[in-house]
Amino acid sequence: MLAHLRQMPSAIVRFGCELTGLTQDQAGVHAVLQDRQTAATSQVDAEYVIAADGAHSRAREQLGIPMDGPAHLADYERVEFMASLAGAVGDRRYALYVITRPDAAGVLAQRGRGDRWGISRERTAGQPGSRTSASRS
Repeated sequence: MLAHLRQMPSAIVRFGCELTGLTQDQAGVHAVLQDRQTAATSQVDAEYVIAADGAHSRAREQLGIPMDGPAHLADYERVEFMASLAGAVGDRRYALYVITRPDAAGVLAQRGRGDRWGISRERTAGQPGSRTSASRS
């Protein structure tokens, strides 16, 4: 996707930038970005913004759009590891593998190309390291 975007004459791809301001008017949206290394700011004007920045969205906050639902849903733990799992998954190639065994429940996903994988699972309330156990101490 990145290579495709870089070939588009109207697309500018930036990394290491933070959204510090976002406004909307009749002409469209106006985003202020700050480079994290240089602290230089720039303004980007567009017809629309796609705010795919998660539950604690800076874009939603800047536009004054309230979040619907609880701010904290759960605590999760994640382990990244290297393993040759091609033989185990065979021709059943999926983006996510949901593991439903009660003693090993979680979500397994390949992380990029090759043998890099990650497994994530929800931490049980009260389990050491979870927010609920930390708030009780």
